[in-house]
Formats: sequence, structure tokens, C-alpha cells
Amino acid sequence: MDKEELLEKFNINKNDVENFDLNFLATYLKFHHKKDYGKSTILFWGFDKEEVQKLNEIAINSALDVKKRYSENITFICINNDFDDNTKLEKANKGNSIVLNFSEFEFIFKNRDYNLLENSDFFPKKEISEIRIPIPLSNFDYEIETDSYSFESDKTYKFNLYKEQCECKEFKENSDYEKGDLRRLCKHLLNEYKNSFKPINLNYFTLFLISSDISLKRYLEYFSVGELEFPVYVSYSNLYNWVNIFFPNENGKYTVYGYNKLEKRFSYNDKPIGYVPELRSKLNQIFEPKRNKINKTKPVNNNGKAGCGTPILILIIIASLISLL
Repeated sequence: MDKEELLEKFNINKNDVENFDLNFLATYLKFHHKKDYGKSTILFWGFDKEEVQKLNEIAINSALDVKKRYSENITFICINNDFDDNTKLEKANKGNSIVLNFSEFEFIFKNRDYNLLENSDFFPKKEISEIRIPIPLSNFDYEIETDSYSFESDKTYKFNLYKEQCECKEFKENSDYEKGDLRRLCKHLLNEYKNSFKPINLNYFTLFLISSDISLKRYLEYFSVGELEFPVYVSYSNLYNWVNIFFPNENGKYTVYGYNKLEKRFSYNDKPIGYVPELRSKLNQIFEPKRNKINKTKPVNNNGKAGCGTPILILIIIASLISLL
């Protein structure tokens, strides 16, 4: 199998895969290629019915949707090694499809174990495992323009999943985090990451965030509450008073609660019944020290203490004494 040819077909920069062998690359391409609306499609040309039946089985086991007719948006077109219909090939090359010969298709989409997360270049190590995500390679190096997710805005933003960059405000607040850190992804990047890159085999909480289109704020902390088997996560930013609390049930599935750290109240009074007192205590341990630190930097007010009113009072007294002379 020719590694150079695969890199060219999938538009991957050679520098991206210097530390990856051919089997790693093939496994990556099987699971992480560009998808439209979360799906991959394939069309077979030049095979007889018996061959197509076997190929269909491989394709279906690889989560590929087999098509019978050509369209420009088909992900892959697999051709027999001796296929010589130049008219069809020209049509395929003008479209968006990746054309694979039989040998390439079989090599990439054969039964493979997903062991990519063992490579720290692809899946960087982090202090908190829940923020670790695999890094897309340069087959995702393309620019997408999208509308703002806010109903009140008519702005559009451009983003690039490979570079993990976006023009939106949310991205700029967390852009200093490195690639491979979930906190770097704004809602626009996160949606493309979920639907096109489609990560698998990650921590349950991480997959919950990605599948639910929930982008993280600047900081993430976690702690245990009561006898719950799974931790509670708190995502917050010093720029905003509202924080997200991710609270697990007995099965490890999470519910998201909004909490105002300044007013110490839950959004719409929606809260995890039975755990509120202990949860408030944990939240106070996180946010009270930060609030006290901020208060220490504030100027002294004039509530019964020396302030700007004191010099004025002194001047009045002096003026009164002068008038008596």
C-alpha cells in the first residue's frame, strides 16, 4: 500500500503523519474522514454482483451508506483495479468524492481495532482527562462559514477544524488553550467536530459534552457529592456570573443546571433535589475565595469610613473658624 498516494487522496500534509505508521493512518482514515451531516457514503463501480455483495458487507460494517447512483456529494467511490470508464472517472474527479481502488478500500476499511488513543501526538495528555480530545489531521483543513447561533444576531463566522480556530467571541476567550483541549472548541467548532470528525472511545463525560453540543467555559472543576459514584463537574468563567453544573444520576448520565455564583441561586429554581445543601457548600468552596480576592482589590466605600467626604468636612470647619475671626 502506497502511503504517499493515500496522503494525496485524502489531502493530508506529510508533516502531520511523520510519527504515524501506515496502519495508524489507515485506521485514522477509516474513522475520521469528512462526513456530510454525520454520514459517509460510498458507490462501487466496475464490480460484478457477487463482488458488490461482499463489498457492501465491508461498507456496512464500516458505517458507510452504500449508494447505487452517482452524486457530487458521495464521500467515496471505489473502482475495480481494471476499471477504465474514463467518462465516469472524470466526473468523479470533478466532484467532491475520494476515488479509491479496490486494494485501497479493502486495506482501509477492513476490520480494524480503534487503538488511536494510545498515541499522545494524536491524543495529547492533559491534567484533567475529561478535556482530552483527539486532534484532527489536515484532511479537515478547510474553511467553513456559518451563521451565528444567536437568534438576535445576523453575524456570520468562519472557522477551521484542523486549525481549531473560529472568528467568534467564544473562541477568542479560550483560544490560548492548546489543540487537543476540549475547552478550545467554541460551539461552531464543536458541532463540526461532532458531525464530521466524529470522535469515539472517549471518556463518557467528554462524549456527553460533544454529543450535546455543550462547549466548556474557561475553567472546569469536579468533586464528589454524597454517595454518588460519578463526579459533579462545574464549568465557569471569571467574566460571567452564570456557571454550568453537570450533575450525574445513578447511571452516570448528566443533567445540566445553571447556577449564579454571585446571587447563589439556581436558574428557574431547577436543582438536584436531595443534594442541594452539600452542593452549595462545595460551590462556596470554589467561588468564595475568588469573590474575597476580588473584594480586596476594590476601593473602600464611604459607608461610615474615611472617604472623599472627610476632606470636604474639614474644609467646611476651617471656613467656619475663619468667619469667626
